[in-house]
Amino acid sequence: KNNFTKTTAKAINVTAQVAEKIATEVRQSSGQQLRSKREEDAFALAAQELELGNIQKGLWAKAFADANGDEQRQKALYLRYRADQIRKDHV
Repeated sequence: KNNFTKTTAKAINVTAQVAEKIATEVRQSSGQQLRSKREEDAFALAAQELELGNIQKGLWAKAFADANGDEQRQKALYLRYRADQIRKDHV
């Protein structure tokens, strides 16, 4: 009976550890999905602002300088900078 109790207790302990590990992985996965959605939303908002010509002049100038005058690269950098700014502002 004593061995049965010890074995049962070990099995319960291992089961609890596995359950906690699974719960942790689910929480982390949900957080990653939420972060991905936030990032996607931030880029969408930045793109919409750019399309409407509603730009942040300081970021636009930074993107221009970092792009060495390449207009396509400037737009890409601006979107990245603005999306990062949006995410930080809405945390």
